[in-house]
Amino acid sequence: FVAAIDPVELGYAVVGMGGGRLRLGQEVDPRVGFVLAVDVGARVESGDLLGTVHAAGPEGIQRGREALVGAVAVSQSPPSASLPLVGGRIPGS
Repeated sequence: FVAAIDPVELGYAVVGMGGGRLRLGQEVDPRVGFVLAVDVGARVESGDLLGTVHAAGPEGIQRGREALVGAVAVSQSPPSASLPLVGGRIPGS
């Protein structure tokens, strides 16, 4: 089962592959990124597709592959229910 997916690791990988900026004015390659094929809680087995890496060259593909494999945590049992994204509302004044 997919226990967790680390978006920070994937984000840093995209930046390292040229798809994000480290400083103002830096070029961004719009071809670079990830398309995830699984969600948290999905049942997966060895060899299943976790996602697709979009990169500008072989180095980026390898970097993206390593990041994708590192960002997806797998466990033998389904993950426990996650906390809701919105915990509550703050009333306006």
